[in-house]
Amino acid sequence: MAEPDPEALVAFRELAGEARAGSLSVALNPTEFSALDAACVAFKDAIRGVQVTMQQAGRAGAQWGLGEDNGRLSSAIDLVAKYRELATGDSNSMHAVLEEHYKVAQEMQTLFQVIRDDYIRTDEEFAAKWREMNTEIESGPR
Repeated sequence: MAEPDPEALVAFRELAGEARAGSLSVALNPTEFSALDAACVAFKDAIRGVQVTMQQAGRAGAQWGLGEDNGRLSSAIDLVAKYRELATGDSNSMHAVLEEHYKVAQEMQTLFQVIRDDYIRTDEEFAAKWREMNTEIESGPR
C-alpha cells in the first residue's frame, strides 16, 4: 500500500488560506455549495464507517474464519496476524491511510465553507438564496 500523500492536504489548506485572504475565485451557486458540503459529509461518514470496521477486524480475538483458531494451521494464524496489522497496525494501515483521506475531505469542506461564507458576506442575492435554502431544509420533514 502506498504511503499517504501529504501534499494533497497542504494544497487544500493553502487554497483555504487563499479563499480567506480573498485571492481565490470560484463561481458556484448555493445549491452547488450545499451539494459539495453534503458530499464531503457523506464521504467523511463513509470513511469513519470503514475505520470502525477496520478497528473491529484488527481487534485481538476477532474471528476471521480462516482457521486461525486451529494451532496446526500456522499459515492461517500468520495470515490473520498480517490482516490485523494491515487493518489498524502502523502508519501504513488501512485505518491510518483512511485518516489521511478524512483530513483531506475535511480541508476540502473547510475550503468550500470559506468560499461560501465569503459569497454570503459580499453577494446579497447569493446570501438570500442560501438563507432560503437553509430555512427550507430546517423546516422540511423530520
